[in-house]
Amino acid sequence: MTLPRNHHDVTELDGKLYVIGGTVGSCFPGGWAANVSMNEVYDIATDTWSTRAPMPTARSGVGAATIDGKIYVIGGEGWTDEWGGVFRTNEAFDPTSNSWAEEAGMPTARHGFAKGVLDGKLYAVSGVSLLSMFSVLAVNEVCTP
Repeated sequence: MTLPRNHHDVTELDGKLYVIGGTVGSCFPGGWAANVSMNEVYDIATDTWSTRAPMPTARSGVGAATIDGKIYVIGGEGWTDEWGGVFRTNEAFDPTSNSWAEEAGMPTARHGFAKGVLDGKLYAVSGVSLLSMFSVLAVNEVCTP
């Protein structure tokens, strides 16, 4: 990767790994950290990294998944203006046009969750609803692009 970071996600499309979002800096409470909108792709066949269009919303703790040739990045945590919070955000990346589009948000904002694709639907499983370890969700929802 050109930018080492944590709390990012990765998904595969056409033999390439897309590494999206994340945090640079400390991952401990009270330490300096900044969320990034970075979108990097690793081409396994050529063993090379390249940078693609950045996500519109810098965030970490996201879920990234591929459906029908597009990459959907849902949820996460981050800062907007002077406010930190958890997002319902759903942004879709089209590798062909190297562009992002905003999609319908998730019903429940969350970060640090599990995700999976089944029959063309993106499932968000559990996660955390606030910037607090005491707000773990028992909610499993589906996003249909």
